[in-house]
Amino acid sequence: MIRCKHPQFRVSDSRDSNIFFTVALPGGKALRGSFADFDAMMVWKEADLGTSMLKMVLYADSVSAKTMRLTRRLMGPSCLNAAQHRIITFQSTEWERLTANEYLLYGKLSLYGTSKLVVFEVTDLGTLIDGEGMPKHNKLQFDSIIKPSDFNLARVARPWHFDRDIHLQGIVVFKNEVTSDLAQVQHSINRVFELFHSLHH
Repeated sequence: MIRCKHPQFRVSDSRDSNIFFTVALPGGKALRGSFADFDAMMVWKEADLGTSMLKMVLYADSVSAKTMRLTRRLMGPSCLNAAQHRIITFQSTEWERLTANEYLLYGKLSLYGTSKLVVFEVTDLGTLIDGEGMPKHNKLQFDSIIKPSDFNLARVARPWHFDRDIHLQGIVVFKNEVTSDLAQVQHSINRVFELFHSLHH
């Protein structure tokens, strides 16, 4: 196993990434929303996805839906309540390898002021290795079922069907250089660290 002298940081590239959720509604319909703004970071100590650490921050006030009316409802006090709970965070605790490119990712999700352990199904859609044998580009697919009752969403948003499971999905690309501007890359890393520090300390 290749180890690095210092932890390697990879930040999400929003241009090639997409995080969205779906809620099944009566009559076979579904409510779908997406997060236009999010930050994610991976920390590598070895060239093995299963030993990495992942932190992700989603911004509830960046949610968008099919219409402006739906968007306002999703961000409003009866749903995500973005004005009161703008930040949604996830921090990994453990990886479990299922196949060569499939994993279960365990971690703590903080939503609506409540933190719970959740499990994501993760598929490695492709990894590029640099000259030192460390990953420099990762494309990961995430998939999880979130139970609103675990986060007090069902009680608040029952008229809006948030008592039903939320199917959270996404494809996130991690790169060691988001742009040619290294200061912007460092800003992305610092932003994730600062948000987690303020929320969990």
